[in-house]
Amino acid sequence: MVVVLATLAALPLFVLENPDAIGSVTAVAGASVLPHEAAPLETAAPAPTTMPRVRSVVSEQFPPVTAEISSAIAAAKNAQAEEIAAQIIAEARAQAIVEFAVTAQQERKQAELLAAQEAQVAEEARLAEEHRQADQAAQAAEEARLVEEQRQADLDYSTSASPTTVAPATPAIPGGPTAEQWDDLRRCESTNNYQAVNPTGSYRGAYQFSRQTWDWIASIFDHVNHLEGVDPIEASPADQDLMAQTLYDFRGPGQWPECGRFLL
Repeated sequence: MVVVLATLAALPLFVLENPDAIGSVTAVAGASVLPHEAAPLETAAPAPTTMPRVRSVVSEQFPPVTAEISSAIAAAKNAQAEEIAAQIIAEARAQAIVEFAVTAQQERKQAELLAAQEAQVAEEARLAEEHRQADQAAQAAEEARLVEEQRQADLDYSTSASPTTVAPATPAIPGGPTAEQWDDLRRCESTNNYQAVNPTGSYRGAYQFSRQTWDWIASIFDHVNHLEGVDPIEASPADQDLMAQTLYDFRGPGQWPECGRFLL
């Protein structure tokens, strides 16, 4: 650049000293007018020393300088382009950082929400398991209570009321009870209801058989073995009558501690 500026500064001298240059003080040899004799102003013509002419002269006389100027301009353009590219890259990088931060925040919130949902599901499962265990414990306690009540009821009915129990055998009356006596027994035991069930569910049917006594008699005698495993209240009235008669023939009226008196 120093060479270029020095060259441009020397151009006026070059023009003045060049005898061929327009406007030079020595431009025309043998002129009738001396240098100190100035021509009238109205006849003097202006010298065409415009910038295009200067650039042309520089290009013609100093081609290396012109190439250096072009290189400097190209370098400046490249530097400007690189600066713009660097600025674009920096802006894109900053935008990517912002987008990454936003995405990371969204993923973190989503992970927190998912963790909260999983914790809620786990808590609900824990509460459900606690309720299930509590229900099982309550059910087991209730079943134990009912078993104890039934056991106590069995003890009570074995010494009172008139359930069908396996009491000691008593002699049967020759010829057996009459139909009226059986009717009285049924009325005493179950109000003559073939589907009657005592409060604890232990004694069932018109003759208030226990399931144990019913199955025991059915397993002993062939003519009633088809009734083994049958709930007394699901047996027909005729089958219940047959089972009562069989029990009476085998063990006597003492199998009905209270109501058996109607069979005497």
